[in-house]
Amino acid sequence: MLSGATDAIAEAEELAREETGARARRLPVSAAFHSPLMQPAAARLAEALSRVEIQPAAFPVYANGSAAPFVDVRRELSENLLRAVRWRETMLALRAAGIDRYVEHGPGAVLTGLVKRTLAAA
Repeated sequence: MLSGATDAIAEAEELAREETGARARRLPVSAAFHSPLMQPAAARLAEALSRVEIQPAAFPVYANGSAAPFVDVRRELSENLLRAVRWRETMLALRAAGIDRYVEHGPGAVLTGLVKRTLAAA
């Protein structure tokens, strides 16, 4: 997956198509999430989180930017806006931790299918 400036994404799509025949599918998102272009939002989120009381988690919560349980929730949440999503690594870490049931909250079941395909391929 890629995120970033629209013109850079278009160039990457063209290169992938020309050199490998790969096709790209753009996600209908409103911002360049998980890229350095989110720095202003990450700074605002870090400032807002500094005012929030965070209780210890009752169970491990995995960060998709590190594929590991959160340690410093405030810092890692804001940093995750800038980091690539490590989907495969996160799914493998969850499986290694004994997690074998996933429940998708939201419209549709896109992530549920992606979990199944990711773990089946690993």
